[in-house]
Parts: sequence; C-alpha cells; structure tokens
Amino acid sequence: MSRSMAGAALVAILWMLGAGGCGTREPLDPLVPATTTRMTDDDHRELDLAWSPDGRKIAYLRQNGVLIEIAVLDVATRAVTVLAPTGEAIDTLRWSPDGSQILLTASAASTEIRLVTYPGGQERAFSHPCSDDDGGCIRRPFWSFDGSRLAAALDRSPGCVSSQDYELVVYDLGGYGCTIVDVHGPTDGAGGFTWSHLGERVAYWYWVPAAPMKLITTRDMDTGVSVAVTSGNGADHDPIWSPDDTLIAFSSRRGGQTDIWMTDSDGTTAPRRITDDAATENDVAWSPSGRNLSYRVHDGQTDSVWLVPADGSLDPTCLTPDGVSEWAARWSPVGSTLAFVREESGRSDLWVRTIAD
Repeated sequence: MSRSMAGAALVAILWMLGAGGCGTREPLDPLVPATTTRMTDDDHRELDLAWSPDGRKIAYLRQNGVLIEIAVLDVATRAVTVLAPTGEAIDTLRWSPDGSQILLTASAASTEIRLVTYPGGQERAFSHPCSDDDGGCIRRPFWSFDGSRLAAALDRSPGCVSSQDYELVVYDLGGYGCTIVDVHGPTDGAGGFTWSHLGERVAYWYWVPAAPMKLITTRDMDTGVSVAVTSGNGADHDPIWSPDDTLIAFSSRRGGQTDIWMTDSDGTTAPRRITDDAATENDVAWSPSGRNLSYRVHDGQTDSVWLVPADGSLDPTCLTPDGVSEWAARWSPVGSTLAFVREESGRSDLWVRTIAD
C-alpha cells in the first residue's frame, strides 16, 4: 500500500543512515506477531537453505574456514549432519520432491549438475551434451513437479557471463538425456524458469531488447503452448507460482521501482501491484496456504524480511528486528514456518519464525 511522500522521505533518510532491520517502517495494520527461534549457534557462517518436502529437515550451506559445507538440520532435535564439503560457492540448493536427493550447482561457470543423496551424502555429478558439446553453462536448475526431470537455464554467452541470453534445457533423470526447448521466439533470451506445482507448465521471463523490456510467459511442456502472462512496458522477473498454480507473483520495475506484483497465471488480468516501497523488493515466496507472501527488502546496506497478504488487504509487515539483517526466507512446505538466515554482530545463523498463516 502507498505511504505518504513525507513518510517515504523519512524512510529514505533512515536507510542512508544504515538503521538496519525495519527502522521506523511500521505497518498500519500488522499481521499476527511471529515467534522466532535460533536454530544454529556456532562459528560457521550460514549462507542459504532449503526445506525438505516433509518440513522436518532443513538443508543449508555453511562456511567452515575455506570450505562450503552442505549440512542438514533436524528441526525437532536441532541435530546437524554434515553431508559433503565443497570448495566451491554454490548457486542452487534444492531438495527433490521425494526428499531423497539435494540438488547443487556451482556459482562459477559450470556444465555439471550435482546430486547429493539423503541420508548418506553420496554425491553424483553429471553433465550432458546439451551443455558440453554444444557449449554453455548450467544456471539455477529446478525439479519438475514429479521429480523425474530437471530443467535449467543454459547460458551460451562467451565465458557464461550473460544475465539475459538463456535457453531452457530439460534433463531426463531416468535416461540421462537432454532437450533444449526453444522459448525465445521473436525475443533475445529468457530466464527465471520455474516449474508449476501441479502440472507441466513452466513460467519464465523473456527479454525483448528492442523495447527494452522483460515480460513473463508460461509454457506447457507437453503441448508446447505458450501464454503471455504480462504485457506492456514491463521489467518483470523471478516469477513464482502460487500453491494452486492460479497466480504468479513476481518482482518488477514497471512502476518505476522494484516492487512485488501479481497476476493470474492464464494472463487474463492486468498485473496488480502488491507492494510500493522505494527500496528494492525481491526473493518473493508464497506461504503454503497461499494467503501470504514473504519477500526481501534491500535498502542498499541491510536486508529485511517482510510479509504481506496476497490479496493486498493489509499493509506489509516487517518481521526483522532493528540492528540485524535477514535474508533467504523460505517457507516450510507444511505448516506456517519461515526459515531464514540472520546476521547479527558479525555472526550468521539459521533461525525459524512461526507465523499465523
């Protein structure tokens, strides 16, 4: 919801001073207060996380000296199991839908997808001709809804440094084959691919350099039919499906600043703005019920986690206390718990926050 110009100016001043947390950005109609619990308390630096499908475990990356370790936290007992150390920075961390494997890719240019079994920690790395023989690097792979396939962005730019020119590559885990899907059409690049929860649709943004603009579309992977979800002079990215696949939330600069927007996944309605804030808002995620959205606000110095009803009925609520920075907020697939990383006094630990969803 919009704030007054005077309030926005005060917020901007506080951001410049580096207030941390939410500063004085108080919501008009706060949601039910949350209960927050620290889950790790050690000398490691926690970096990113992913919930297991049953909501009982959290896989996370932690820095241990020069190594990046893959660890799993039992939410009930808080016992931590280290699965595998790696010397690489990790770009993607995702559980398989059946909870038996954890998906990894390196942040650096890579033609490999790595799978770590759970429990056990056995690691399997594999690559395919779609990336090796034809050139290109794999970016941000993700599971199909049934876990039988992986899809990823394929960066074919020299040195794999493009932020625009991606293709969609789909890997069959059973037969280890791969297929490059033409999602460009008259455009020049696509990215931000994400599979729907209940079926065969993939949402992504596509880049139209002549405009220039980014717009969001969906593609049925069985029929090949594409549906334009957004239109106009947009700068839309990072589409996220609602739990029932009827809505897509995304970040966009179509209002002149990076806010959270939403639209119907069939493209029948115009996008509607959910947040309106001068800071950069991204990393949006749906609660399991579909009633709320969490997202990250970056003010140039610190990060904070916010919550807003998906229907826009209340102003956003800031969940981050003053003096700390929080990011990587991820909803448990069951219940109403957010896990996140909090940085405070030079420490970076894993926390959970229970919210009335």
